[in-house]
Amino acid sequence: MGLSLSELRDGLPEGGLFGGGAWRWSPEPFKITKAEARQMMALGHPLARFQQACDGLYRRSAAGKLPTWLAELLDEGKPDWLVKVQREPGMAEQFPRVIRPDLILTESGFSMTELDSVPGGIGVAAWLARVYSKAGFDVLGGPEGMVEGFRSLMPEGGSVLVSEEAGDYRPEMEWLTAQLGDTWKVTSAEEYVPDGQALYRFFELFDWESISSVKRLAEDSAEGKIRITSPFKPHLEDKLWLALLWSPALKKIWEQALRGSHLQRLRIEHPAVWHQL
Repeated sequence: MGLSLSELRDGLPEGGLFGGGAWRWSPEPFKITKAEARQMMALGHPLARFQQACDGLYRRSAAGKLPTWLAELLDEGKPDWLVKVQREPGMAEQFPRVIRPDLILTESGFSMTELDSVPGGIGVAAWLARVYSKAGFDVLGGPEGMVEGFRSLMPEGGSVLVSEEAGDYRPEMEWLTAQLGDTWKVTSAEEYVPDGQALYRFFELFDWESISSVKRLAEDSAEGKIRITSPFKPHLEDKLWLALLWSPALKKIWEQALRGSHLQRLRIEHPAVWHQL
């Protein structure tokens, strides 16, 4: 059992799935053991709780209920208006609905190097899952897992806002939204005019100056006028959090903010050695 190079190439949608670069194809998907699959699937809940805990720590620090250096450090380099928006009460319960840990498979299991809440590759992964499943492989999540998971973000449809900076990913998102029906579409983030639709943000917040409607979108989101994921919370997109997980100054605070089993799992998946220079 295996796919030929011609079968894979011939199965690509018109226009491809990714702009630029060349693909290295495999006749079969990457194999993991049942134990590795269980480890991977068990990561979701602890990582979601970790992000909620991060937001709680940030908001308490910003309010002066925890040492203020934490929020000050995470706000470094961020525009004032975006810092203000993420602190609004209406943003308190808004969290990314798609998160992807970047994992390295080691002899002792997976190690996490990053937690991305604006990940690329969703459409590519969805297409590959279909192709390999059709060829008879048992793909984690099944042939429709990625497509249906993405549909659940906006069940009634909506717009995927893709910026020019993220343009290489536009083909995969166009393919993905085509699988979801007529109520879904891909829209240029730079040209988008707010219309009340639910939105999936596929642009980095550092690119905000190129997107004319970004401040209105952020304010409308904070006021509950629109639904958008990922939310306008730049601190949650800061890689610093994984280093702060090991900060001696925050040890007791993390122990209060996270269940012991979750904290232990996170520290196993993201060892302190990553932060040693």
